[in-house]
Amino acid sequence: MPTTRPFFDSEHGPIYTFNNRRRTLPEAFDDAYFRHMQWAHFASGGAGGGLRWPYRQPHDRLITRRGTRRAPRSQSGQLTLPGLAPGSYIVHIWDTAAGTTLGQLSLLVTTKPLRIDLPTVREDLALAIVPAEAAPSDLV
Repeated sequence: MPTTRPFFDSEHGPIYTFNNRRRTLPEAFDDAYFRHMQWAHFASGGAGGGLRWPYRQPHDRLITRRGTRRAPRSQSGQLTLPGLAPGSYIVHIWDTAAGTTLGQLSLLVTTKPLRIDLPTVREDLALAIVPAEAAPSDLV
């Protein structure tokens, strides 16, 4: 790994509550906590996602969810992103839980912040915002 690249090494999960009290966290809270930690690792620019200590059997998140809990409520929203230079942008949108692309938007930034109406999803979104003239077609 280049020495200039950020490195974020951590462990996360209900370590204290399990080791000291033999309790696990509620599944919905634990799943949300895991997702938030993964996004924090991603946003740090470092490599990897940290060591996960789920203390659940089986340890596979998708297996434990199958038939054991209701689907999360779908949500939509709006993202306001200040600081982009005026110009045309392409926004590529992915549903990270489903592993599918949700499409792309062509947006124009003037003097105001970029506002993106986000589609309805169950869990997480990933966005790639690129200048229209530099938008690689292989993102979708």
